[in-house]
Amino acid sequence: MTIGTAMAAPLLGGLVILTPLGAGRIARAQETPTVGRLQEPSPRGEAARQIAELLRNGVDVDPQEVIDSMPSLEALATRRSEIAEELMEFSLVKFLEPPSPTAQRGTFHAAIEDYMTWSSHRLDAALDLTPSLDDRRNVIAQEVAKIRRVEEIYRELTETRGVGVTQQNLLELEFKRLQLETRLAHELRTEGN
Repeated sequence: MTIGTAMAAPLLGGLVILTPLGAGRIARAQETPTVGRLQEPSPRGEAARQIAELLRNGVDVDPQEVIDSMPSLEALATRRSEIAEELMEFSLVKFLEPPSPTAQRGTFHAAIEDYMTWSSHRLDAALDLTPSLDDRRNVIAQEVAKIRRVEEIYRELTETRGVGVTQQNLLELEFKRLQLETRLAHELRTEGN
């Protein structure tokens, strides 16, 4: 046992039970969550308290003011696409870096998952900018083709032990592909009506 990680608690009859240090503090913190107990006084801590209060309580606002200040749908979609593209690139850079000695198992797949999440957000933005049903179909088909190819590579990697890609990772990727193919099927059905 590591010293400092557990403490002995005497019980009736001379028995002793080991409990993790701080277990009581953790349980108490979970029972009565309050803003301010977890953060030390600092600019970051104060910002965290303000954000927590805002997220819990919302803000007083006239909805019409928000509506009147909205950018156009095209401007929103364009900016979402730009941000998603940038974050997709960050994900790829992270993916291509050699793993550090302290890298956790699953970081290979986690980087791909991160990329796929932002790719999906970029697709949503692209579809908001795509006027015709044919163009929408083509945009989604390109995403499907890309994921199908990544899935093939994953399938090959799952057959190679110790690569950091598991059968579960493969299933997660297959599910993402199926979601996209379902989306494409809906677009094709809409086009057929």
